[in-house]
Amino acid sequence: MASIYKRKRSPYWWIKFKDPTTGKHVSVSSKIKLTAPKKQIELRLAQVELDEKINARDHKKSGAFADWVPNFIESHFKGGKASAKIRYAHLVRYMTSQGIYFPDQIKYDFYDGYLAFRIEDGVCKNTANMEYHFLNQLMKMAEDAGHVTRNPLRNRRISRDTPIPKNLITTEEIKTIREAIEIDMQRDCFVKLSDVASIVGITTNRINQILSRGTADKSLRSKIDAAISHTGYRPGVPSISKSDWIDRCQFLHASCEIMWLQGLRIGETYFHLYDQVDLERMQLKIKAKGDRYYQPPLNPELKKLILKWRQQKRVMTFPDQYACPKKRAGTWYHFLHRLKLSHLSAHCFRVTFISRAINAGIPMGKVMKLTNHSREAISLIYQRFDQSQMADVWDSIT
Repeated sequence: MASIYKRKRSPYWWIKFKDPTTGKHVSVSSKIKLTAPKKQIELRLAQVELDEKINARDHKKSGAFADWVPNFIESHFKGGKASAKIRYAHLVRYMTSQGIYFPDQIKYDFYDGYLAFRIEDGVCKNTANMEYHFLNQLMKMAEDAGHVTRNPLRNRRISRDTPIPKNLITTEEIKTIREAIEIDMQRDCFVKLSDVASIVGITTNRINQILSRGTADKSLRSKIDAAISHTGYRPGVPSISKSDWIDRCQFLHASCEIMWLQGLRIGETYFHLYDQVDLERMQLKIKAKGDRYYQPPLNPELKKLILKWRQQKRVMTFPDQYACPKKRAGTWYHFLHRLKLSHLSAHCFRVTFISRAINAGIPMGKVMKLTNHSREAISLIYQRFDQSQMADVWDSIT
């Protein structure tokens, strides 16, 4: 933004601004004398006129990210448009705050500021790295198109954090998960804490204090316990509407069974129950990464569920509001934390499925067919052993 200042040995007001074409600060005379009375309005007009010239120059300059990146995403990221748009949106937030609109404004040290910016958002370093690599890809395109003479991010090396380990889901844990989903599905909707407060006759803050600290007389505590038992209130679960609660339960149940029985990724659990299911050939048609489809064999147990869902007049495996993969992962994150299973994630279902298949002696070729892995090494990364499977190793060695 342009600013006004006095210049030594000059009878005029001067205006300083940043030239977007060069990135350098430029000063020009306003041609308005310092001694001129009440010239503030004229000075403001001069600033506006200069800003208009700067904006006009911006429009004439070609290669702005906003002019070509959206079309680039549409044409080059057929299977990952949603994730590409999300990454670009975060980059735009940061670049806008820094006044960066053109590729030639990107500098070698861009990553340092962007990493700090994203960590403040609460994301991990590896997520910021993926977004930075996406920007690097955009800069390569800008270099090829002639918008920038050289990509300054080309030789910048960045480190990754150690990924969070994906643990096996034990028999007891999957039983706990299924029972919790079944209990939630049997309820009409989630009860709010305000419903309990209206019965007891105290505020919700007071109830939270009593539940967390246990400080209350016996009669008041007994009233709270009775109201909780009567309403079915469950502490620690966010309150949502009845329709959203039903949709959430359907999503958790369907995705849980699909991941456990079929070994699909969380992003692959949303599919059409008719167009993508062939019950005669016992095959699924699953949309994988890169907008490609693969056809794994259908688990007979999952077939029973699909027939049941068809009878319920479902078209997709679960409601449309959970079509976004990010919302699916977030819902599972909060659900597992509520069950005090924070060491697990939705991807642990796939890890467990592959480990069970390999440890059961299923040929690697069939495991790769089930999981859509192109190499054996990828499937072996998922293999885990529990303590019961390792108990006999010393007998074999000695």
